[in-house]
Amino acid sequence: MMTSRYRSRTARLTVSLVVTIGSIWPATAQTPRVTKTPAAKSAPANERSVCLDGNSAPDAAIAACSRLIAADKAAGADLGTFYNQRAVAWLRKSQFDRALEDLNMAIKLDPKSATAFANRGYAFDGMDDVDHAIADFDEAIRLGDSEPHVFDQRGALWFGKEDYDRAIADFNEAIRRQPGWARAYEHRARAFDAKGDFNRAMADYDQAIKLDARNAAFYLHRGEAWATKDLNRSMTDLNQAIRLNPNYSDAYQLRGNLWKAKQDLDRAFADYNEAIRIDGNPSSFNSRGYIWYIKKNYDRAIADYNEAVSRVPRNPFFLYNRGLAWRDKGDLKKAIADLDAAIGLLPNNTQFLTSRAFTHEVANDFVKSRADYNAALAINPKDRAAIEGLRRVGQ
Repeated sequence: MMTSRYRSRTARLTVSLVVTIGSIWPATAQTPRVTKTPAAKSAPANERSVCLDGNSAPDAAIAACSRLIAADKAAGADLGTFYNQRAVAWLRKSQFDRALEDLNMAIKLDPKSATAFANRGYAFDGMDDVDHAIADFDEAIRLGDSEPHVFDQRGALWFGKEDYDRAIADFNEAIRRQPGWARAYEHRARAFDAKGDFNRAMADYDQAIKLDARNAAFYLHRGEAWATKDLNRSMTDLNQAIRLNPNYSDAYQLRGNLWKAKQDLDRAFADYNEAIRIDGNPSSFNSRGYIWYIKKNYDRAIADYNEAVSRVPRNPFFLYNRGLAWRDKGDLKKAIADLDAAIGLLPNNTQFLTSRAFTHEVANDFVKSRADYNAALAINPKDRAAIEGLRRVGQ
């Protein structure tokens, strides 16, 4: 019998800035890993092949595996393989809860199946249950799984938890096991970049692009790293990302940010428009709203922020930006409501606190204003906005 490994299509990474919310961890190709077991001799050949072939259409695989399970002709690890294969099909349909049910059964039937634990790790990851996903990848590796994708996926999860040393260790292992795998280099580059090791990040980005020069995401993320050092090099990479993928919404979003940094608001606006046209990118609504805001067109700014918030209701930066627009438009009640919501999500952000303090100050509520300025100073005693605010409203 052959068993497939599901490879996650997304291991999410979100980097938050006041004006932009950016990137998604790149997809990993779904290439089934197969192993042979004697079980399926008891099942019809065609039914067996459809169930066990990880490349079968998901609905066909689910139907075939279900009939094999119902036939009650397999037991133990062999039956567990049918459950595992059906789970892979559910994973490919992003029906993670149903995959989890099947993988629980597969593991019950064969507690030593590294493949089933790895696949359940992908299911937990799809359900945003990071700790259980890591635990299952740990168990898969303990049971002898040598698949580089398992190390890479666990590294992605450690990255999401901002444990960059563990992430890099896993990416190192993935590269050791598959030295020509471009994506593992790109993942490690992002971890080095997040850790502040720019030179090693660039070396890995360069290697990833050397191995796969037509991957638009690699240019996007190298361009994102260059943005902190050299806007022109960053622009070159983002231009190449767009040449390779003219419908790359994130690339337009990030290039728009570069144009904005260069004070070319018309070109920034055009790139944000393109990102919105492609997929309604919420970060681009937020960024375009910011341009309307600095042009003092608060109604259009609020309209764009509304679109961003409607797509990601709990993004504190979208709420914060909308709050500022409401304040400058003169609706202090709505401004404070948005700033309250943003601070509820990020209570230690001193910029949020001092902005709400100033809004209370504008509303002549000096008690609440002082409280927010003092809260900001408790977090950062050198916060200039808080120090200057308290001079205006009194200690």
